[in-house]
Amino acid sequence: MALPIITVSDFTGTISTNQNEFRQVKQSSYIDTLYPQIVDNLLGVAFTTDVQNSDPLPQKYIDLFFGGGDPYFNLCQEKLLRKPVLLDTVKKILYAYWVRDDSINTTSGQSINDVQNAVMLNRNQLHSDVAQRYNMGILYFNSQVIDFLENYKDYKSVITGINDLGGMLTEVLTTDTIYLADGDAVLIGGNEYIVSNVVPNTSFRITATFLTVPTSFIYNPFELLEYECQKLILF
Repeated sequence: MALPIITVSDFTGTISTNQNEFRQVKQSSYIDTLYPQIVDNLLGVAFTTDVQNSDPLPQKYIDLFFGGGDPYFNLCQEKLLRKPVLLDTVKKILYAYWVRDDSINTTSGQSINDVQNAVMLNRNQLHSDVAQRYNMGILYFNSQVIDFLENYKDYKSVITGINDLGGMLTEVLTTDTIYLADGDAVLIGGNEYIVSNVVPNTSFRITATFLTVPTSFIYNPFELLEYECQKLILF
């Protein structure tokens, strides 16, 4: 499937754009072109490709793009936080690029009202508006989005028991399998295993035998992502 849909109608509030029907068609095409490139830049080509090839979209990607649902427990801050919304960053960057590239000589970008007439922003005002909206998105990404991703880097869960199913097939019991899916790799005792038959927050299976019951396993649900803090536009 494609990346989660962003349309012209999503640009409201502080990222609203003044449009006529012709400009809306052009902006829609602009979004289709720039959207995957922005995601590539933020989180890497491998991530974008995996999203585009996933059908249905895994819960971990739904949570990353849309947030919502229950808060997550941030291990570093030791408190519950709301999930970030990656689409908020993407839309602000798209807005900034669109206004920068297309509104200097048109009425498609930001304007200020003068009685009944709309007056286009001058170049200094335009630069300030573009930079502010872009920086809002980047600051959000650098803090909330990256904090969320770092929370699940080398994520450690407790093993509550194991069941020997025979033929070297072992069932691992656990109460925490968040974002773990069939085919993912886990580390147990320094060795890597591929999981199958994941039962959410209950168990999963691996091909292995253990003399003693291991106490924990580690995995990286967002291992495909390549990210780092992004630079702001300096005024």
